[in-house]
Amino acid sequence: MKRFLRSERARPASFPFFCFAFACARGRAIPFLCAAAVIVLLSVPFAAAQTPRESAAGSVPQLLAGVWENETRLLVFGSAVDIAPAAAGERMAESGESAVDIAPAAAVGNAAARAPAGIPLTVVLKLFYGWYYDRAAESGGAAGSASGTAVLPERDRNDAVSAAAEVISVSFEPLIPETAESGAWNMTVQYPGQKQPVSIPIAVFGGSLYLDFMISQLPAEFTGDVFWKAASNTTAISLNVPTVSTEVYSLYRSGAAAYRVRYWLTDMSYDETAFAVLNDGSTSVSFPKHLRIGSAVYTCVPGRGTQVRNAEKIPYDGSRYVLSADGRICVSAAPYAILSTVEDLYAAVEEANRRRKPPRQPPLPDSDLDFHYEIIEELRKYAIGR
Repeated sequence: MKRFLRSERARPASFPFFCFAFACARGRAIPFLCAAAVIVLLSVPFAAAQTPRESAAGSVPQLLAGVWENETRLLVFGSAVDIAPAAAGERMAESGESAVDIAPAAAVGNAAARAPAGIPLTVVLKLFYGWYYDRAAESGGAAGSASGTAVLPERDRNDAVSAAAEVISVSFEPLIPETAESGAWNMTVQYPGQKQPVSIPIAVFGGSLYLDFMISQLPAEFTGDVFWKAASNTTAISLNVPTVSTEVYSLYRSGAAAYRVRYWLTDMSYDETAFAVLNDGSTSVSFPKHLRIGSAVYTCVPGRGTQVRNAEKIPYDGSRYVLSADGRICVSAAPYAILSTVEDLYAAVEEANRRRKPPRQPPLPDSDLDFHYEIIEELRKYAIGR
């Protein structure tokens, strides 16, 4: 029976020193050192291509940089001024707008004072079917950023927007090591007025951001059976606490067949050592009984049982599932947002809000009917006479 564990046991760090001591005892220290040097030189290009990319603590992962867009909103993980500080300064100078200092607890009033320190989340909502862009959540430069105290254009004052933007902070914890092509993180969101933070798992590859995805620890060149475990349970990055899904699906691929394993929300205690068994006669495999996504716990077997009975066997269709280049992220739904070509977010907002909706078309088309008003006047005479 195959068993998919959560982590692989690494070789002890003292193993190379043991080999060197053994070579010295045999009188072969010099050949051992030469061979080790050759191995290191040959492995440098491979390591440079495969080493996971580390993001600085408290910073935005490199793959999340830029403006992300979908039909209802624009997102920036961080301050929108930080992604184009030069453009922001030039725009302010050309337009003659007054700068709004939104350093700690300034332009946003009490909301900023209550907001915790962290990476700001910038959200622009496309209201009225996309005809008006509302800067619903924004903040200045993050602590230690190049922009320092950020300056933003003045906010619009109308009935469609709030007096002050929301101040939302986020932080990122990697679910899998980030590479140059893909990455997945547990984004912890602190909403104003909420005591407890909220987890929103996200994944990025191919210029697309996903909120519905599965992850695996196996590399792309692995050709055997693969188990992708569900890693997300929300459907939106919003201004309020998102709804947590009551069920998620993992995928086990075995050759040309695949099994969709349903996990449902439970109040069980999370047990990392518990495993469930899937056995349909020809296949027997075990995988984690419990999944923890954020603070939610999911199970695929009720009670103390260990036998999976709700797996759906389907043919594995490569066109139905999209994999990242390294094969560690699997998605079957459309991306939540794509990387936009917008560089200066506030310039895009101003340009969008300068648009004017064309006049409404008449309910009836124009016609060439010629009314004979003289006949109508004659009829009126007869009507008055009677």
